[in-house]
Amino acid sequence: MIPQTSQPMPGEALLQLSLLRPKTTPPFACFFLFASLDAAVGVGVLLPYFLAGIDVMDSRGDTAFAWHGRELVFGYAPCVCTGFLLTALPRWTGRTPSHASEMVLVVLWLAGRFAFALPPTFAPIIAAALIGLAAVVSFHVIAAADRRNYKVIVLLWLSAAGGLFATVPGLWSSPDLGLRLGIAASLGLAMTVGGRLTRSLTESLLQRRGKIAQIPPSPLIEGLAAYSAAAGLVVWVFDPTAPPMIIAGALAAVAQVLRLTQWHGWRVIDAPSIFTFHVAYSFVPLGFALFAVNAWLPGAVPEGAALHAWTAGAIGMMTLSVMGSMIRRHTGRSFLTSRSGIAVLAFAILAATTRIAAPLTDAPEAWLIVAAACWVVAFVLFVFDFRMPLLTRG
Repeated sequence: MIPQTSQPMPGEALLQLSLLRPKTTPPFACFFLFASLDAAVGVGVLLPYFLAGIDVMDSRGDTAFAWHGRELVFGYAPCVCTGFLLTALPRWTGRTPSHASEMVLVVLWLAGRFAFALPPTFAPIIAAALIGLAAVVSFHVIAAADRRNYKVIVLLWLSAAGGLFATVPGLWSSPDLGLRLGIAASLGLAMTVGGRLTRSLTESLLQRRGKIAQIPPSPLIEGLAAYSAAAGLVVWVFDPTAPPMIIAGALAAVAQVLRLTQWHGWRVIDAPSIFTFHVAYSFVPLGFALFAVNAWLPGAVPEGAALHAWTAGAIGMMTLSVMGSMIRRHTGRSFLTSRSGIAVLAFAILAATTRIAAPLTDAPEAWLIVAAACWVVAFVLFVFDFRMPLLTRG
């Protein structure tokens, strides 16, 4: 059994902090704090077991590896997404979610985190925060007729469905299929929202430097990237090793590389806070390419390496980049990065690359420990670097 200390939220003190948060404080503050602590503690408590070579079991009989997979997709990532979307909705739609709806989402998310330690009958609680977020965003986006973000609504509901299918016994024939649906939806959000931010922030920095700033996206490349990714993810959700994954994965990988290239990431390589968006997005085509190779030559590339290109790489790094960017924007230092902030990005990249490389080495356990340690350090440093905007109320 994973001990109670493995749950990322101590609970009462942090809940009190969020409930007492003044309405003038941006919604991202409590959610980004919770998400960062969740990411650090959720992996940190497992490090001693990894070091001892013990694969502990949770209350559902799943290994720690399966447990932390669900924790990332249905715990950490939705928390980041909630903080970002609640803060961004007024700019997107001209409508501001109520303080009460934010507090409900805080309570639902905390309840879902503790539900991981409870018997399977409490599993629907895990997906409650996902359903609540999808409902809130749907209400405001549809009410404002913000058609540009209808795709965000679809991805949020797919994530909620994945949470239900992956955690509620008997709801779907294979819980793994639900987990893959959740990963696909999270990756879709990283590509949609993260892609927009990557291009817009790069343009803003270049404009600030007095360089040619406009980076017009090619409709052909954008369409190819969107439809090929959707096709590749649908195939992957139902069967990652199916022959169609060879073509779908390869086409999606090429299209995503073309999309990434048109954002001119090499022009902001000296700006870590912006360049990290390009690095994070590069893990998207890497994952598609590795899954295509895995389907073409079974056993040539371990599935774990391909999977972690998307989870630890694309999702993990993009969420860190988004959190940092939003905090910096609200504190008036959009393009500045402190030394500790640079260290956050460096450790995040190390965590992703070593986790991808671990299954390809002769000593995967050692590389797994390195990856877990780097992941924990990255999020601890993140909280330290942004301690004032995250911990100061008002």
